[in-house]
Amino acid sequence: MATVKDALTYMGVAAAALAWIVIIASISLNPWFNLLHNALSDLGNPHANYYWVYNYGLVATAIVMFTYSIYLLLVSGNKIEAMGSSFVAVASIFLALIGVFHEGTYPHAFVSQWFFTQMDLAVVTKWSSPAPSRSGVAHYVGR
Repeated sequence: MATVKDALTYMGVAAAALAWIVIIASISLNPWFNLLHNALSDLGNPHANYYWVYNYGLVATAIVMFTYSIYLLLVSGNKIEAMGSSFVAVASIFLALIGVFHEGTYPHAFVSQWFFTQMDLAVVTKWSSPAPSRSGVAHYVGR
């Protein structure tokens, strides 16, 4: 019987794949979108075609990402790695809030900036961990 840890092992890869699927689907539904001239948040603006695909997709991605942060906490080898997993958890909450507070709403810039700040802190925290227990792809898929 699979444990919770085993079930959560691939949630990081699943979150990244879901995010790319949502972004690519949203771009394909909005032919006016230009990656060089528009922000991804433009896809969640109510003036975009099927803006709900992007916004609900961000919320769904955030849920998967949050479950991955639980996995990271379960496999953390020290307090620094545990802190890094908490940054991922907080970032996932801000990612969901980006989907709730779409472009054009007052808190959108705040939640967007804090999503990226928290993810940056998660990466820096992982890099500064004194005892890396895993490296490369093996760390992210839990093997």
